Amino acid sequence: FYFDIANGGGYSSSGGSFSLEVQSDCPSPVGLSLKVLNIGPVGSSQQWVALALLIIVFALIITEVVHRTLIAFMGAAAVLFILALEHRLPNVYTIMGWMDHGT
Repeated sequence: FYFDIANGGGYSSSGGSFSLEVQSDCPSPVGLSLKVLNIGPVGSSQQWVALALLIIVFALIITEVVHRTLIAFMGAAAVLFILALEHRLPNVYTIMGWMDHGT
């Protein structure tokens, strides 16, 4: 599950505390693993940013204002820039795997 504590809970960008209480009716001990992610400046609206970027890229390709190869390159560069802002930039091997050399 996902929940956003940026607007409350005593959390700030410089650090803070957060408590989570979990109850179970299981008679034996239950393991729990939590992973804290810093989602960067894009935050929980990252799907809307991706949708806006996709619409802009498609609109520029359809209108043929600039060559579609250049627009596709600029869209990919914008995605990598946003991932870098979120500190989630993949390694070069993964980026090369995203490329389609057949087109």
